[in-house]
Amino acid sequence: HADVAELTEQAERESRALAAGRTDAEEFANLKEVVAAVAEQIASGKIMHTGAPVPWPALAGVLPAIPQGEITVLAGLPGAGKSAVMWQIVRHVGMDSLASGGEVLVYSMEMVDVQVVLRGLIMEVRSIAAAQREVKPHRVDGYGLGELTAGGGGQALSDALDTLAALPVRIAREQSLSTEQL
Repeated sequence: HADVAELTEQAERESRALAAGRTDAEEFANLKEVVAAVAEQIASGKIMHTGAPVPWPALAGVLPAIPQGEITVLAGLPGAGKSAVMWQIVRHVGMDSLASGGEVLVYSMEMVDVQVVLRGLIMEVRSIAAAQREVKPHRVDGYGLGELTAGGGGQALSDALDTLAALPVRIAREQSLSTEQL
């Protein structure tokens, strides 16, 4: 968590410097110069924007792809839907990675690996069951585990387990990894 705190403090310092009108400080680059450098690197083939297309058409106009080889951070208040968004991204990028031979790394500062998988499993079961109309979408307990076997959801559970097991995803077991370890 120290790396996150350090990055947050750095962002706050840079924001305060901007607010104070110190835009000519060495910490800030001129956008025109950076754009020119990026254009030169693209033209020379040194950098290309690659990644899996985003799974939401409304977002595709703003973020055309989830960058390959970069860390994407989701933050929000408890109950805001971070896990739901994360699993939609993981599933989408994971399916895309099956063809390319890549992998997806999942790291949570709030949940251990089993909790992360349980959240994904519940989402996958709900998706499959809704498509098959096998299980009513309601929460029975903290994870919604009651619906895994209720109302004929056994096949949905089996299909969801198979889908998740096939994804090229690695989940960090620890909650205290540094950015270098990620």
